Amino acid sequence: MGEATEKFGEKAAEHHYIAERYADFEKETLLGPKNGNDQFDQVWKHEDGRVVVIEAKSSPGTELGRRTLPDGR
Repeated sequence: MGEATEKFGEKAAEHHYIAERYADFEKETLLGPKNGNDQFDQVWKHEDGRVVVIEAKSSPGTELGRRTLPDGR
C-alpha cells in the first residue's frame, strides 16, 4: 500500500499542482537511484531557467506550501 500511495501523491502533484500552476514547465529526468531515495520526487524546469521541485506526499491532508532555503531563495 505504501508504494501505491506514493504513486498517488506523485500523480496528484503532476496532474493537479503542476498542471494548474506551471503548465509551461517541462519535467526533468531524474538520475538518482531507482528506489527514489536521496532525490526529489519531481523536478520541473522552465525555458527561462526557473525550477520547481516537488516532494509529493500521499495524504490529501498534507498542505501545499513552499520551502525557503537558508539564503532566502
